[in-house]
Amino acid sequence: MIISFEGIDGSGKSSQFERFKNYLASAEKCYRAVSFPRYGEKSAVLLEAYLAGDFGTDPGDVNAYAASSFFAADRYASYKADWGRDFSGDKLLILDRYTGSNAIHQGAKFTDPDKREEFFGWLRDYEYVKLGLPKPNLTVYFDVSPETAMARLTSRDSENGTTSDIHETDINFLKAGATSGKAAAAYFNWSVISAEGEPEDVFNALLTVVEKAFFRFNVRKRIAAISKEQRHAGDEKIGRTLLSLPELENCKTVFLYSSYGTEIDTQRIITELYTRGYNIALPVWGSGKMTFVDDRTGTEVKYAPGDIIIVPALTIDRKGYRMGKGGGYYDRCLESIPNALTVGLAREELMVNEVPREAHDRQVKIVVTESGVLRF
Repeated sequence: MIISFEGIDGSGKSSQFERFKNYLASAEKCYRAVSFPRYGEKSAVLLEAYLAGDFGTDPGDVNAYAASSFFAADRYASYKADWGRDFSGDKLLILDRYTGSNAIHQGAKFTDPDKREEFFGWLRDYEYVKLGLPKPNLTVYFDVSPETAMARLTSRDSENGTTSDIHETDINFLKAGATSGKAAAAYFNWSVISAEGEPEDVFNALLTVVEKAFFRFNVRKRIAAISKEQRHAGDEKIGRTLLSLPELENCKTVFLYSSYGTEIDTQRIITELYTRGYNIALPVWGSGKMTFVDDRTGTEVKYAPGDIIIVPALTIDRKGYRMGKGGGYYDRCLESIPNALTVGLAREELMVNEVPREAHDRQVKIVVTESGVLRF
């Protein structure tokens, strides 16, 4: 499992990273920690020259794509020569900065949101596909105002007698980084924690997010252990039970999702719903937001009373709270329609008594499993 810590300079990210290492050590947890950039290494020569101002004292003197390559090369060298072995061994890896740092700091060089999002897409393909770096299971973004960050950086330099790099000394670049960081968090589905409060409060929020990530990671392993035959047999039962719900009688539009991989199969459900004359609305994503569109026309569809929203989940507990994939799209979407009739599909063998949850997590109204129906 890989957890990366991200934030603008002065966000307190590194101090929380150290706290987390101490926490893991005190709990006698086996882990590996890596910090980027790796100053002093051969692979860091170009990024060190860039940060020292050798290529220009303004961050914008080197374009985002070129500068990203400097940092990505350092990560690639580290992965191939060092911690890739730990990753292959299924150990816990915690990273102080990772691929997300390029999104935050180099994304700050774009004033046009569309150009910045285009850069994010390039970055994801470049680092995760072209270079083959593994994606984190969890990226935590420590959100802090530029003013707070600058005050912390100034205090640090005063206390330690250090000099900040060209990213850290430019308040306008910090402001741009904060904007880019929030955009990146939405685009890449990072977990966001406010870093404005007391360090202990920030750390407690971090532990809550990490607990959910570990839980999700273990559920995924349990899903992978279910045979294809078992999944198909269970999915057929779940589909039949869903299609027999009396709530469908007064429903015009069913909001659901196109399943893939090991998700509970919705393709047969969609086919049968069309046969019965229902409208189907499917989710689309963009800029960290989710909307629903008519499956046939592509036009946006709004929820109306009587409609049903089928919500995806890795697992659901016996109180009706679900564990999703971590993007938070459905929870954010459902905030605006709190009375929506929501249905969660779950495999009985994966259900638990209680999933880790946060204040924004929402309870579904109905849970459908191979064994029957639960209502809340």
